[in-house]
Amino acid sequence: MIPISQIFPATYRPLLFTKAQVTLLLMMTGMSIGSLESMGETTLRPSLQGQHPRLYFTTNELPELRAKREKIIPGQIWQNVVTSAQWCVLQSPRTEWTATLTDDPQYENLYNRFYGAMHDMAIVEHLALTSALSHPEDDPLLEAARKWTLAAARVWRHEADNHPDASKAYAVLRIMKALAISYDVLYQHLSEAERAEIRTTLQQVGSAYHTFFQEISTAGEGYNKYHGSADAAPMGVIALALLGEIPEAQAWLEVAIEKHTDYLLTHALTPSGTNEQSSNFCASTLQYRIFFIEALRRVTERDLWTEFSHALPGQMALVAIAGGQLANLQFNEDNRSILFGPSYGQINYWSPVLVYLARQQQRPIYQYLTLWDQSLGSLQRTRYITPHHREELLFVLASTLTFGTM
Repeated sequence: MIPISQIFPATYRPLLFTKAQVTLLLMMTGMSIGSLESMGETTLRPSLQGQHPRLYFTTNELPELRAKREKIIPGQIWQNVVTSAQWCVLQSPRTEWTATLTDDPQYENLYNRFYGAMHDMAIVEHLALTSALSHPEDDPLLEAARKWTLAAARVWRHEADNHPDASKAYAVLRIMKALAISYDVLYQHLSEAERAEIRTTLQQVGSAYHTFFQEISTAGEGYNKYHGSADAAPMGVIALALLGEIPEAQAWLEVAIEKHTDYLLTHALTPSGTNEQSSNFCASTLQYRIFFIEALRRVTERDLWTEFSHALPGQMALVAIAGGQLANLQFNEDNRSILFGPSYGQINYWSPVLVYLARQQQRPIYQYLTLWDQSLGSLQRTRYITPHHREELLFVLASTLTFGTM
């Protein structure tokens, strides 16, 4: 039997300081708290002032990304992306907000709201990103992408007056992330009035959740570790999309960074690279780390992967992946391709993470395993549908960005 120490690296324990210890160190070196904070402020790259898109690619990078459609493997991924986008076009945007009910004994309202937010997030992001990567002279998705984005901004704006808590954050911040991404990539195709409408939603909801994140326990010790990552990362993406455009964005970004550096990047995953509750949450945590840290690096040049070298572990994927997936598989099953994985957490849930791992860590094994997923680039539909509102749980994992990194 191979010793576990040969499979996983030794326990990683970063050197951590309390605020009191930091203060003492500063006093000994003659520095002040203020000087440390000014040194540590993460700001917008000057070249990106007033520029969109900025989060995951720029206007100058789009021709190269579009050209990849002509290559064999990226071309196959692109076909999956387009097929899902065509399905999205056939769906009707939401017109009514689902309010929170205090009397919810079966949690149906909770899941109506969560599945509704995930459904809208998936379609808004997928349409916007696919539109951005389509040929600008022949983009059949632009109007649908604009329509879905504006509809979501109007419906979900009500969350600004819906007192934030952990159960709401898990859903609301995801659809806000989708609005921020769509605002970023569609910016040049939106009128100033449309931009202002989306910014207003993000600003009002973001301000409410910034207050929520100022609580020490939010996305900190005692908070669900995966949920903390899925909540703090979207807050950071929203901030990065609006940095330099609204004054609040700087404070939002700082709190998102602080939640990651003070707790999430050192505690959300175990030293072996999994999650204490479920190995499936390893993939989920990495997804949200990537969404935020990749955008942070591009927009501000701050690289948390360098600062936290153990924050992007891939060991769990090497242990758990047991099979592939066909492109036309509509609904998955538990354990079909991932050992001990739920139906929504099969290889198509892991493959976008694997692509990023392959690029970031230069390990071909990750790309090799990625190609076991013939559905790579597709929006993921699931069997999960609420009984009365018929809200369908969807997942989008920045699929078109996956196409861009191959």
